Amino acid sequence: MSTKIPLALIADNCTQIIIENDDKTIYTDIGYQYRLERYIKKLGLEEGLSQEELDFLFAAKWLEGVIQAENPTTTLDYNQLAVYAGERVKQLCLEWGIESDLASRLATFVSNIRPDKTLDNKLDQIYNDAVWIDYTLGNGRDNLKKYYQQLLLQGYNIERLGWYDVITGYLESAEFYTQYAKNNYQKALKDLVKSLKQEKKQLEKRMDLALKQQLNISEKEIKKLKKNLQNVKKRDDRGIQTLLRTTLRNHYTLNQMIDRKANIMITVNSIILSLLLGGIISDPVEDPVRVSSLLLLTVACMASIFFAILSIRPNKTQGDFTEEEIRERKGNLLYFGNFHNMHIRDFEWAFMQMINNGEHLYEAMIRDYYYLGVTLSKKYKHLRKSLNIFLFGFIGAVVLNLIIRMI
Repeated sequence: MSTKIPLALIADNCTQIIIENDDKTIYTDIGYQYRLERYIKKLGLEEGLSQEELDFLFAAKWLEGVIQAENPTTTLDYNQLAVYAGERVKQLCLEWGIESDLASRLATFVSNIRPDKTLDNKLDQIYNDAVWIDYTLGNGRDNLKKYYQQLLLQGYNIERLGWYDVITGYLESAEFYTQYAKNNYQKALKDLVKSLKQEKKQLEKRMDLALKQQLNISEKEIKKLKKNLQNVKKRDDRGIQTLLRTTLRNHYTLNQMIDRKANIMITVNSIILSLLLGGIISDPVEDPVRVSSLLLLTVACMASIFFAILSIRPNKTQGDFTEEEIRERKGNLLYFGNFHNMHIRDFEWAFMQMINNGEHLYEAMIRDYYYLGVTLSKKYKHLRKSLNIFLFGFIGAVVLNLIIRMI
């Protein structure tokens, strides 16, 4: 490594790119870069690395941070990410005027950073150990949680239970190469795997409990339902999607019909009220026959308008969900009234939780369908009252007028 490494140039430019993508880099942010630098420095000194070798690792670390921030992949395919990493590092080095030999070595090194590969080179081993150390410290589980949230924001299709399977698989096969890391962090790594497995079991129990409470069913029925869901997963989803899409479209059409009819009732009654009040003001009525019938019709029109307005009056909503409610699948994010007060990052995370879990997504669609039906029922009741009041009020006014005249 005879080429001088422009570490300050690389660090400054990479910092700018990482900050520009900070809306998605929840885990591999600037703080992560400085933590990793401390681990690399400690391991490098223990292994007797030169300053030039340390600078190379620091430069590779910053470039890997850019790859994680810009990550265009949406699956845990490390081959695809490795190809992108190599090309992107070479492109950045060319833009920054870095020598081609150093650029090639950095590109090769960064493209080899992956958890599913056995490492023989000392620099690769030190970098690998530094990455695993960040998961084994006191806030290691929080770091894994942040990394999962980052992957969701970047478009990865991983449900939470599936994430536990993936990460525990990598952690179980992970090994430290340097003696210092083995002595200080190997046990913590095993303890982390054990705690993650326990956490997964607790999550499964909470999800089962939430499902039992929602459906009011027994443990035996839960097991039977899970078995049936496994069979459903093997079916073609297009039939289910068509069913939900058709029923939702039909109900939205009914909703529009109610709104149009309510608007018609408001318009008709408003016109009648305008004519009645205008006639009374311009030509005061003293005939008790006309007064009683006009009064009845006026009250009927006002009551009809009142219920017509109720049928189209929007409900007041909370507009927010807690993290626990999202994890237990209690929130319906398909309706704006339920999320309009949420922060954009919280909403993105919650929505990715939903769309990355097929069962959760179908539950949300079914729940949205149900509450749409409940809303339609209330609207129909108010509209029916509006129509009935107008009908009987109009007939009553005419009949009353005829009866009084006959007397």
